[in-house]
Amino acid sequence: MRGICKKATSKFVEVFKKCNWVMVTNITLFAIIVSLGGYYLMQVNNLAITGYSIRDLENEIYELEEENHSLELVIAQKQSIYEIKDKVVDLDLKPVSYLEYFKTDVAKR
Repeated sequence: MRGICKKATSKFVEVFKKCNWVMVTNITLFAIIVSLGGYYLMQVNNLAITGYSIRDLENEIYELEEENHSLELVIAQKQSIYEIKDKVVDLDLKPVSYLEYFKTDVAKR
């Protein structure tokens, strides 16, 4: 009777060892899949955040280009001959009738 129990016990141990190996493999694969899924979700989240940042920067670029364009128009208006003539009248400037340059004898090295 001992031989039969020993055979049954050894078969049970073999089956248990095979089941244990399969169970460890399944748990390991499950952990790997869960880890890869978590990594994927983190990457998708980072990509979405980067997309929003790029969109905000593009909007800022557009606004700065618009502001630059309007400032260029203001500069062009301020440099126009009509604006300069108006400033001459406002500042009560007179035209120069005689211009004399100073001659200096500065030591040159």
